[in-house]
Amino acid sequence: MSSAAFEPGGSMIEPILIRSVGGEQYQWLDIGQADVQPSSGNLQELATLATPRNLLLVWPAASALLLEIELPVRNTAQIAKALPFALEDHLADDLERYHWVWQRQSRQGTVGVAAVAHDAIAQCRADFAAAGLRLLAVCPEPLFLAEEPGGAVIADSHCVFRTGFCQGGGGECDVVRPWLSAAYPDLECQPLAQPLPLYASRWRDALVWNLLTGAHAPPSRSMPSFRELLPAAALVLLGAAIQLGGQWYQSATQSRQIDQHVRAAQPGAVPRNLSRRQTPGQSQGTGRPATGGANQPGRSRAGRFSGLAAPGWQYADPTTQPGIAGAGIRR
Repeated sequence: MSSAAFEPGGSMIEPILIRSVGGEQYQWLDIGQADVQPSSGNLQELATLATPRNLLLVWPAASALLLEIELPVRNTAQIAKALPFALEDHLADDLERYHWVWQRQSRQGTVGVAAVAHDAIAQCRADFAAAGLRLLAVCPEPLFLAEEPGGAVIADSHCVFRTGFCQGGGGECDVVRPWLSAAYPDLECQPLAQPLPLYASRWRDALVWNLLTGAHAPPSRSMPSFRELLPAAALVLLGAAIQLGGQWYQSATQSRQIDQHVRAAQPGAVPRNLSRRQTPGQSQGTGRPATGGANQPGRSRAGRFSGLAAPGWQYADPTTQPGIAGAGIRR
């Protein structure tokens, strides 16, 4: 997954960064505007400003599980098959209740996994959709911090930390900070009144961990629905039918005109539309009479060709009609 996938079509339009501060209140920062301070309010207030901008939600650290797992396989398809079995030992609930994304760390061969509850992310998307907002990316909060040397921030009585490629977490400051000081005594902890400007400086790095994939992937805006395409398709089919009908009529008209010119130039000629009709006594698929042979006694030479005459026309035998030169046709 790449950050270019954030915008349908591949462009890197800077998003509005959003962070929940509890309840129905959010803070947001328009990364595309310089010298702009974060704003706060509910989703309805955000909707008056953000439509139809790209929205990047910072997923709370306390609601995301970050893991690094060693797998004996390196192939992408093999990792995808083996990962669910490796995750079962790390999850507190059934595997089916979780949604996760993973990235492979090229230097050590470990696989990083970010997992969240299916129901939680589905409810979040529904809340934004009810306000007329469309999330295009959701990324875990610890992964907005630097991977090396790691770090921690304190904001709104919450502590968020990152200690590696896909290692980190967060929670209430009075619970997390004592444990963090004991486990990582050298980790710098930075108090911040507003963490969004810091997160905005690393949003492209965090975007590779976008949780909106698979069943939670937003529909592409570049693909119109079938109902939207139906009127255009009907017009195309109608135009094609009119064009084919005009070509058929033109061909039929030209054929009639050719027949008229032939009859006018050669009054004794057989019209083209009669030249292939079968006469009584003619066997199908041949020009010979149904009975008798070419040398049958009692038949004239003209009898050999009588099967070619169209209904209403007959050939005159030049041996009996001396006034006609060659085999002629008469009514």
